[in-house]
Amino acid sequence: MTAHSDESESSSPHRLFIPSLVMACFATVTLSLMLSYLLIDIASTFQVSLGKASQTSLFSSITVVITALILTFLSLRFKQKSLIIIGLICMLSSGIGCFFAPTLNLLYLSYSLQGVASVMVFPMALALVGNTYPTQKRAKAVSYLVAAASFSNLVVVCLTGLIATNFGWRFIPLLFAVPASSVALVLVFLFVPSYSENSLAVTSTDYLKKIKSILSNRSATACFIGNSLRTSAHMAISLFGVSFYRQRFLITMGQSTVLMLGGTLLFIVGTLISGNISSRFGKKPLTIFSSALAGLFIICLYYMPNFWFALPFDYLALFFFGLASSAALSHTLDQVPTSRSTLMSLNTVFGALGTAIAPTLGGTILDAFSFEAMGLTLGALGAIAAIVFVFTKEQNSK
Repeated sequence: MTAHSDESESSSPHRLFIPSLVMACFATVTLSLMLSYLLIDIASTFQVSLGKASQTSLFSSITVVITALILTFLSLRFKQKSLIIIGLICMLSSGIGCFFAPTLNLLYLSYSLQGVASVMVFPMALALVGNTYPTQKRAKAVSYLVAAASFSNLVVVCLTGLIATNFGWRFIPLLFAVPASSVALVLVFLFVPSYSENSLAVTSTDYLKKIKSILSNRSATACFIGNSLRTSAHMAISLFGVSFYRQRFLITMGQSTVLMLGGTLLFIVGTLISGNISSRFGKKPLTIFSSALAGLFIICLYYMPNFWFALPFDYLALFFFGLASSAALSHTLDQVPTSRSTLMSLNTVFGALGTAIAPTLGGTILDAFSFEAMGLTLGALGAIAAIVFVFTKEQNSK
C-alpha cells in the first residue's frame, strides 16, 4: 500500500467524513429515477416512443464509459477529493440543464452530466473509504454509501409524484439535484481529506502499466464483469419497472410512488444488512447467492398475470440486489489494495457498460417483443453474474 493510503488508514478521519461522502453519493443519484419514474411523461413531452426516450440512459452510459476511462488516468494525477468536487459541479449543471432542455437531444446532453458526476464521485468515495478504514470496518462504510444512493431515491419517490403532477417533470432535476449538490460541495470541501495514492509525476507508461496490472488480475477482472452484468439485471426494475406496472396493470402515478417507496426501502435494508453480515458469511458467497436470486425473481416478476402476484417478486429482487450491491462493491474494493482509485475507476467503466447494455438490449427487445422477453433476458444476466463471481477470490486485505 502506498504511503498516502498508509497515512489515511492510520489516522482517524473527521466525524463528518462519512456523512460528507454519503451526501455526495446522495446528490449524484437524485436524477437516477427521473427516467424510470417519468419515462412515459418524458416520451410524451418530446413525442417519442418509450424505447426512444429510454435511450437517454444509453447516452448517459456512453458518457460514463468515456469519463471513467479518462478517470483511470486522472485518478493517478489528481487527489480523490478534487475529482469528487468536479463531479458535484457536473451534477449541479445537469440539474439546471435538464430543467431547461428544449429538445430530446439537449436532454441527452444534460442528463449525461449526471453520469459524469456519478462516475467521478462514487468510485473516488469508495477509494477514500478503502484507504481510510481497515477491512473489518470497510464493508459497513461501503454499505452506507450504497444506502445513501438508495435513500436519495427514497426521497425522490416520496416527492416526485406531487411535484410532477403539479409542476411537471422538469422541476424534479431543478428541485432535487441543484440543492443536494450544493450542500454536498460544501461538506466535501470542509470535511473530506485530500489523499492521493500517487505522485503527480505520472507518465503514460506508468498509467498503462497500472491498468495492465489490474486487468491481468483475473479475480479483479471477474469482479468487473460480474458487476457489469449485475448492473444490467438491476435495470430491468430500475429503468423498466414502473413503465411495466403503469402499462400492464394501469396503475396511477400516485400508486407508482407507493410501489417504488416500498422497493427502495427494501433495497436500503438489503444494503445495510449486507454491511453487517459480510464479515460472517463472506463477501464473495453473499454476492453470488444474492445476484442469482435477484435475477431469478426478475424473471418471475415479468411473467406474473396480475399486480399482486408481481409485487412480491419485485420486492424480493430489490432486497437481494441490495445485498448483492454492497457485498460486490466491498469485494471488488479488496482486490487491488495498492491502486483503489484506478481499480474503482475501471469497475465504473464496466458498470457503465452494464447500464448501456440494459437500455439498448432491454429497450430493443421490449419494442420488438414484450415485457416478458425483456425481463427474461435481463434477469438471466443476474444469474450469469453470479456464475462469474464464482471465479473471484476472497481477499484478506488490510
